[in-house]
Formats: sequence, C-alpha cells, structure tokens
Amino acid sequence: MKNNLLPTIKFGQYYITRLIIGGNPLRGCSHISREKDTEMKEYFTDENVLKTLKKCEQSGINAIQARGDYIVMNWIELHRRQGGFLHWIAQTASEMHDVFQNIRVISASGAITIYHHGTKTDRLWNERKIDSVKEYLKSIRDT
Repeated sequence: MKNNLLPTIKFGQYYITRLIIGGNPLRGCSHISREKDTEMKEYFTDENVLKTLKKCEQSGINAIQARGDYIVMNWIELHRRQGGFLHWIAQTASEMHDVFQNIRVISASGAITIYHHGTKTDRLWNERKIDSVKEYLKSIRDT
C-alpha cells in the first residue's frame, strides 16, 4: 500500500517509505561506545520499542531494517498483534549456529527481504572465503 505522508519507492512488489527505522538503536548497537550501547539497551525496553514502532507508523514510516534475531522477531510479532505493520528488511544474525536455519525462520516471520550480515561478509572476504557467501545468498533467494 502506498503511503501518502512520506515519499515511497517501489521495492519489489512493495512500496516502502524512503525514510525507514533502523534496528541498531533498538538492540543497543551504537557503533560508538559500550556506554552508549548500555544507554540504548536500558532505554529500549520491550515497551519502549513497541511505542517507538507505533510512533514511526503514526509518522508515516512503513519499514524497518533490523536483525533477524529472536528479540527483533518477537518485537515485530508483538507490534503486529497490536495492529501495527511494518515491512521488515532483515539482516541475517550471523551469531546463530545455523545461518541457513536463521534465513528460513526470518522468511517465515514475514520479512520482505533478507540480506547477509555485512560484517560477516567483510570477515569472509578478508579470510579469502568470500565464495561461502554464495551459499547463503542462494538460500536467501530460495526462501
């Protein structure tokens, strides 16, 4: 569904707002310092995350880019149960013991697309193992 409040772009079969919410602050990942991470984690309780997602939708934002971990999946499910809906652009959670299973779970949880975790991609490139990413990308396409 097109949003009239904010400019949208066609993203596959979806229209997403050009402004989206990112998941790093919600998960306490500042890329600044451990202290900032801690502040974010203390603020973004489940309740405050759900309030934030609702406020984003009320402001016209219709998409979130966030990790495909169980905490984020739970927030998205709870948000949907409260009548909300955000298109979810999901990053693989490379700490999962089985990233292929993680991809399947992300897909089943309603993500509109999945991308391979960039830091892991960088590490595999530096280790000269970049070809292993092809298997993950195939799995993503297959879901």
